[in-house]
Amino acid sequence: MSGSISGGGFAQEFGYSRARERRHPRSAAQPATMPTESMFEELKRYVRFDSEDETRLRELSTLAEPHVESIVESFYARVVEHSEAVAVVRGGQEQISRLKRTLQAWLRSCLTGPWDEHYFEERARIGRVHVRIQLPQQYNFTAMALVRERLVLVALEDDAPDAVTAARVRAINRLLDLELAIILHTYSEDYRAQLQRRERLATFGQMTSTIGHELRNPLGVIESSAYLLRRKLGTEPALRRHVDKIRAQVSRSNRIIGSMLDIVRDRPPHVLPVAAPLLAERAAASLLEELGFGVELLIEPDLPRVLVDAAQIEQVLSNLLINAVEAIGAEGRVRLEVVPGRDGRVELRVSDSGPGVDATLIPRLFEPLVTTKDSGVGLGLAFCRKVVDAHGGELALAKPDDLGGARFIVRLPVAPL
Repeated sequence: MSGSISGGGFAQEFGYSRARERRHPRSAAQPATMPTESMFEELKRYVRFDSEDETRLRELSTLAEPHVESIVESFYARVVEHSEAVAVVRGGQEQISRLKRTLQAWLRSCLTGPWDEHYFEERARIGRVHVRIQLPQQYNFTAMALVRERLVLVALEDDAPDAVTAARVRAINRLLDLELAIILHTYSEDYRAQLQRRERLATFGQMTSTIGHELRNPLGVIESSAYLLRRKLGTEPALRRHVDKIRAQVSRSNRIIGSMLDIVRDRPPHVLPVAAPLLAERAAASLLEELGFGVELLIEPDLPRVLVDAAQIEQVLSNLLINAVEAIGAEGRVRLEVVPGRDGRVELRVSDSGPGVDATLIPRLFEPLVTTKDSGVGLGLAFCRKVVDAHGGELALAKPDDLGGARFIVRLPVAPL
């Protein structure tokens, strides 16, 4: 059988109605003590994906294996027809080849399972990658439609009894509905997280504006008075030290207010192609000049240039390096690496030999006023995240390397060739 085929049309041909696949509400007679479903269990129940579907998909996997590569090639032929989809593939042909291998592995695992919680987490991870690279949601539907069409063709071309073929088509539809549901769930997670961040930043911005207005004037008066008082004290060293402390704390308060205002100000980056090693070298030199601390600088050769506002990214690196130095105390090591990253990006990694980050703080680590330091106010990482996000990059806390402490990765987009 040949021709253009859609999953929905053949579902109807074999007596399968999407209307019957909708989730039914729980009966009031069900006991209140039923075990809580996981998200994956709920999604499977919603599309009625069951053990018979698993059996039919495993049967289909043998039939589909000779077609896996051609299905993937068709998928990428469809991708290059859309400029928005191509735009998120920044790593050129090498990245496309890697993504093709990944898609082949995904398709094989779709048909072989096991369809368990690990399966769900792997699919959710894929969805989060789509969110991170800002892949428009409609391309998920386009991809699933193409895969659905090709798998249905495979099922129909096999010389199997009609009942078996119908069951295989039904399993394909349920499986790909399940795949879409998982990916769209990750987009929903991201939307809710962004909404919460916007709400928190709006509240933080209102508070910051009030603080900036109400405190700047009295701080100015204190600073002026301390300056005049110091001039009047003459040669009284003990009193002059106390006045100097007042002035130092006023300066620190002004810096905190300035940092808070930086987080809520909307200052788009002025991006230009820049050599990533140059950003790292400048940040390391600044740290040496300011704190007298030398970092281990590791730079891989032949890196592409990144498209960034150099001053803003240098400030991000400086903040991360200062945090690392403060974390290790009097002795320890700090490392700054510049290496090729995934998805064709360039990664700048800052790691230290300190105690690491408390696990309870990790979910909120990049929010304003969250800090791991006794004397900190929790603005540095929030500022860094805001700057990197504005560049279309990513700032993340990663697993420790051999130094054993905290490890932050800044992923930046590369400049066009």
